[in-house]
Amino acid sequence: MTPPRTRALLTVLLAVLPMALLASCGSPQSAPAKDTTRQEASVNTKVAELMQRPDIEHAATAYEEMGAKVRERLTTELGRTWEQRDKAGASLCGSDYPDLNADGEVRGLALWSSPGNLPDAQWDRAVAIVGEIASGYGFTAAPEVVANRPSEHDVVFHKPDDAKINFSTGRNTSLMVTTGCHLTAKAHQRVTSTTPTT
Repeated sequence: MTPPRTRALLTVLLAVLPMALLASCGSPQSAPAKDTTRQEASVNTKVAELMQRPDIEHAATAYEEMGAKVRERLTTELGRTWEQRDKAGASLCGSDYPDLNADGEVRGLALWSSPGNLPDAQWDRAVAIVGEIASGYGFTAAPEVVANRPSEHDVVFHKPDDAKINFSTGRNTSLMVTTGCHLTAKAHQRVTSTTPTT
């Protein structure tokens, strides 16, 4: 026969043990909920940032217009002819904009090429033309110099939203624009339609 004191202790243990087990099982589940909330807040912050930019279609259209102006000026002033070499391509926004998935896009516009080397004597003028036009679209007028050797030059014009213009000459002369991260038109419209007006 179990003594009264032992019986009372067993009763307490049987009452407390299930609660302890439930608490220990529940703890790991509460962490993901906090992580999910933090993740959603991060996504919302990034979306709010991207809503300040045009959607990817408008951005690409503006940069295509810019590229056409650059090529026209280089043709008019320096006698360059141009041909499209590659089609535009697209990718997701990457690690700076996690969890946007297909709602965000970076687009590399078509690569344009001009046959032959741009002579060293014309290079500085060509860079000035690109910078003059690019600055009207928010790019730096002065580029980052990647290479600067006789008959081989490569510069990159940057924009705060990570868009860039690659302009180079070597065997041939090339011009390519890559956008920064932008929401797709559909995502931009969806966010606009769900944002309360004040």
